[in-house]
Amino acid sequence: NVHTLAPVIKPERPSYACHAERARCNGRVLAPGLYFHTLRDNKPADVRICSPLEVLAVTSDNHGDNYGLLVRFLPSRAKVWRQWSVPMELLAGDGAELRAALLRMGVTISPRHRGALMDYLIESSPEREVLAATRVGWHGRGLFVMPRQVIGESDVVFQSLDLGGHDFDAHGSMDAWQSEVPGRCTGNPVLLLAVSAALAGPL
Repeated sequence: NVHTLAPVIKPERPSYACHAERARCNGRVLAPGLYFHTLRDNKPADVRICSPLEVLAVTSDNHGDNYGLLVRFLPSRAKVWRQWSVPMELLAGDGAELRAALLRMGVTISPRHRGALMDYLIESSPEREVLAATRVGWHGRGLFVMPRQVIGESDVVFQSLDLGGHDFDAHGSMDAWQSEVPGRCTGNPVLLLAVSAALAGPL
């Protein structure tokens, strides 16, 4: 029984809260999501804004510019949390570009309460601070940044206004590259040049 298994919550009002699982509040079961818990006519009201989403950190580059928010969210049809560093510029205006990007990544947003999502993001003030890398490639010794992965140990995230695709994808395995590519390059200057040129950037 979902109603019995769901944990009981007693949120402060008014406040925002992200619930990753179903929860019971004021005698009703809330679906997973980001909520605004408030009062209407002195009665508790629980407004679901979107699927589970929360702000983890404030981001900025090493010059103190390019501020953003590191958010994590749980797409409606997925079981794995995703992260995205949102440039603050996307909160300008009515935020349509931001909402479009979140919708593309699987976040469901209530049409009636989409303004509340913008309020939540703008009003968030997490204590954690993260360095925003605004370009891919090396950032200091032992730290290589790509759009969806950071290689190396550091509190760094990739952040960009370019919401399109990217050219970083993994194919094959290291063992396959080591066993197949070098042999084909031996005595083949054109292939050797092509492989060397491809590796020049990260090296």
